[in-house]
Amino acid sequence: MDSPRLYGAKFCTGDMDLGIGFDAQAIFGAGRGDTLRWLLENGYTDEHARLS
Repeated sequence: MDSPRLYGAKFCTGDMDLGIGFDAQAIFGAGRGDTLRWLLENGYTDEHARLS
């Protein structure tokens, strides 16, 4: 799943252009429910909380 890397690109970069230009909807490529479940089950609790 690419969601953790996409999340990092959107929210955890010092690059303002990337943060602004990258659409957060791409993080949910597998669908909102499936993505959030995967993040939670795989230890990405911070990302899950922020995107929930």
